[in-house]
Amino acid sequence: MSKSKKDNKACQPEISHSYSLREKIIILSVACAIAMAAFIVFIPALKGEFLIWDDNLLVAENRNIQSIDTDFFKWAFTDVAIAAWYPVTVMSLAIDYFFWGKDPFGYHLTNNIFHGLNTFLVFILVFFLVKLVRAKDEKGITMPLVSASVTALLFGIHPLRVESVAWTAERKDVLYSFFYILSILSYLKYSSVTTCKTKYYIGSIIFFAMSLMSKSMAVTLPLVLIVLDYYPLGRLLPEKGWGEVKKTAIEKVPFICMSLFVSAVALYTHNEKGAVMGMETHPVYMRFFVAMKGYIFYLYKMVIPSGLAPYYPYPGEITIPSFEYMGATVLFIIITAFSLYLLRKNRLIPAVWFYYVVTLLPVIGIAQTGSFSTANRYTYLPSLGPLLLAGIAAGDIFIRTSSRSLRIMYVLLSGIIAGVLINVTLINIPVWKDTVSLWSYQIKLFPDRVPIAYLNRGVVYWERKEFVKAIDDYSKAIEIDPRHAKAYSNRGSAYESMGKFDLAVKDLTKAIEINPELSGVYSNRGNVFMKMKKYDLAVRDYNKAIEIDPEYAKGYSNRGVVYNNMGKFDLAIQDYTKAIELDKWSGKAYNNRGFAYESMGRYKEALDDYSRSIELEPDYIRVYNNRGNTYRKAGDFQKAVIDYETALAKDPKNPTSYFYLGLCYKDMGDKEKALASFRRSAELGNKNAVNYLKNLNMNRTQGDINLLPSNY
Repeated sequence: MSKSKKDNKACQPEISHSYSLREKIIILSVACAIAMAAFIVFIPALKGEFLIWDDNLLVAENRNIQSIDTDFFKWAFTDVAIAAWYPVTVMSLAIDYFFWGKDPFGYHLTNNIFHGLNTFLVFILVFFLVKLVRAKDEKGITMPLVSASVTALLFGIHPLRVESVAWTAERKDVLYSFFYILSILSYLKYSSVTTCKTKYYIGSIIFFAMSLMSKSMAVTLPLVLIVLDYYPLGRLLPEKGWGEVKKTAIEKVPFICMSLFVSAVALYTHNEKGAVMGMETHPVYMRFFVAMKGYIFYLYKMVIPSGLAPYYPYPGEITIPSFEYMGATVLFIIITAFSLYLLRKNRLIPAVWFYYVVTLLPVIGIAQTGSFSTANRYTYLPSLGPLLLAGIAAGDIFIRTSSRSLRIMYVLLSGIIAGVLINVTLINIPVWKDTVSLWSYQIKLFPDRVPIAYLNRGVVYWERKEFVKAIDDYSKAIEIDPRHAKAYSNRGSAYESMGKFDLAVKDLTKAIEINPELSGVYSNRGNVFMKMKKYDLAVRDYNKAIEIDPEYAKGYSNRGVVYNNMGKFDLAIQDYTKAIELDKWSGKAYNNRGFAYESMGRYKEALDDYSRSIELEPDYIRVYNNRGNTYRKAGDFQKAVIDYETALAKDPKNPTSYFYLGLCYKDMGDKEKALASFRRSAELGNKNAVNYLKNLNMNRTQGDINLLPSNY
């Protein structure tokens, strides 16, 4: 045998020699079957849309993920997305965009695939752990097989998984868990073999790094490894001596250093984005009691997963004697004390409880971010502890039951429980189908406590041009929280869309009074002033927006529009150029600068900008009309016609495109096509076309059939 073959053989984990080929096939087949079951249960989630709740910012409106180049990697590793640093997650979304564009199906498919893979890994992990613990007592694979099957199945189909799988933005949940479990498996292999230990140790570190860069919640892994060292590995038992303790401590140094780094980054980014709640908002005692309740709340939802909400609002003032919080605190203390009591007698329960407590630490609410108290998605990995206990109990009962009929009844009962959980999961998945269904469900559960529900649903109504519904939702958000600046701002924008400019200015001014540091609100009020032709006031607001945030691209772009309207084309071009420097993806900024160049007669530069705008936003109708106008003015009628017809292909009922097409045919001398285009434009409501046709009829009665003056 060659040296390489000997080395390969030496690197095989020792524990694998205990399995026959038949047993390996059974183990892998069951693991794959359960993973597939988890995937199938979540197939309805593939119909989901992008939600106005992080999905829009992370995927639908995120230009950064639309090209995988040097700039993308620089952004992924140096910037933060939605107040957090997770470069591996955004890289996975960029890969999705490469294959799927803006089709949400592909993103949901990836989430579902990773959830299936995680279910598979949970099975392997639990099988390994149970076999490790019961190696002396149980020679076959029945006990670990049943335990792993039950644990993995509960993990894969549980209703608490819906939020992590059906919500595109929670890609970070399924992704960090994937690498987290792989890191644990590598560490267990490292601790269980006598040869090639370095390979598994390095593998564990690499997987941990990938997990950290997927979601900062992975920072708990070093503590979890210490729990595993205590049980089932038994490396931290008193009889092992100080030498073994020192060795295990040194092993954790790289893990701890990485955890501290990512923890610092997470706290910094959350603080910079204003996501961290101050002590004056949520005092320490309140955070403590909310955390205590959270630990018990999650356990309760694992057993009785009813009334699952997308958003659990943070409580108001907590009365310390309240049974809800004091009861949870007492129960937490009792479980912890009982676990400490069992440290020497039954190490399984303490290990499971400490794993559960540790994995929830980053999100339990001591360092509070956001205005929610708990979230179903936070249970994705922490739930493994309680589910493992359920799996081991199921395995114990099964092997202790010798009667065939009792085993059949046991399997049937397990099937009923699984069926109930699947049914609840299938009921909850449609809640996450789209923004309106999500927030309408949230409003049904908490009608007067979650302003963001009305705010986000109002955005959908606004996008649908259902402005009255949008205003009603924004008004309700203001009723719940009279100091909600974003609600006033959004309602002001809705009033602007309805042409109610005075009401819009009033709401936007109120938003500024509440929070004078919101650059976007100044910009929005500037837009209203621009429509009111109060250009000086508009420029003043845009100046203020830029003063607050010198890198606010929309501030420069909007101010450029005012300068355009004022005929100050040089200033407009300067602002558009600055906006493009700050946001190279803004097709509208290129279009607007092109219009300024066109107004100055600089047609070549205008055409270059219009063409770039089309590359960035191929569905932006106005830029085709603008480029067509420039071609027409430059005398290139054929290209102008192509642009107008392209615009009409994208929007067959666009009256402006028909009007410009009519002008082009007029300039070409094709009176018949010109008249047909003008008539169609007039039918669709274009006033210029209507006036032209009236003038044409008057001229015909006077014997004059000229179309239009060339400078119309």
